[in-house]
Order: sequence, then C-alpha cells, then structure tokens
Amino acid sequence: MKYLLLIIFFSTNALFAYSQSLPKPEFTNVPYWWNSASNSLTLLSKETPDIKFGFWMGMKFSGNKSELEIPQNQLRLLIHSSQLNMQHLKLCKLKMKKKRRQVALVKLGFGVINIQEENLVDFNLKPAGENIYEIVLSDSLPPGQYAFINALDAFTFSVK
Repeated sequence: MKYLLLIIFFSTNALFAYSQSLPKPEFTNVPYWWNSASNSLTLLSKETPDIKFGFWMGMKFSGNKSELEIPQNQLRLLIHSSQLNMQHLKLCKLKMKKKRRQVALVKLGFGVINIQEENLVDFNLKPAGENIYEIVLSDSLPPGQYAFINALDAFTFSVK
C-alpha cells in the first residue's frame, strides 16, 4: 500500500511539472532565457554594437562580459515571433580583444567574401506554443560570451 501511494504521489508530481504552462514572452523577435526551474523568462541583454568595416566586417561590444550570466546546465532559450526568419537570426561566439567582445562575420579578400562560419553556433527552432519557439542548440555551449544577432539588433549573454 505504501508503494502504491508513493507511486501515485510521484506520478502526480511528475505530471504537474510536465504540464506547467509555458510563460509567454512579452516582446516579439527577442530571445529570452527560460529558467524552467522557476518557469520564468529573462530578456537577454540588449546591446548596441559598433559595426566594424575593413578587412573584416563584424560587431564590437563594449565591456568584457554580458550583464546576463546563465549557468551552463540551465541554458534554455525561447523566442516569440509570428514571422520568424531564420536567415536573419544568428547566434555568434564572441571573442575578447582589448577588453571588448567582438565577432567577425565576414572577411574580405581579393575580390572574395568569406562568411566566418566558425563564429556561428548552429541551432534549430522547435515549436513550443502559439508563435513561441524553443531555440535548440546542436551542441552544448562551452563557457564564454555569446550574442544573438537579428539584423542590427544584438542580444548578449554569458555562459558560466
């Protein structure tokens, strides 16, 4: 009888945890960190980068780290959009240089433009609700600095 009550108790708790409603992001086309333990959303840090042109084209961010730090084992990301265009949304690994974070998106050569794919992080979008998508990373992110870039908007976060 004890075992039956324990099984019912744990099954009910597991069912309740699974059926927890997904929080709806307030803004569209903006990535959020989804803290599934507290079922809350945190907007990624919006930053205005300097656009760099020259032998490489990319973005530079002030400071050596993002304001938002996410534990590696709690990295779940959501985005709300009714017209999400994957071609414009990119996740980039940032590199440190002279106390600034930067990413090279394109390098220019003699008449050649090379996309810097080594700085891009591969991900897919999984439907999670009405116009809400979970950003599913192809691999786990190592600790470091990252930015979602959507046209000229940039949203940064740190993985610790």
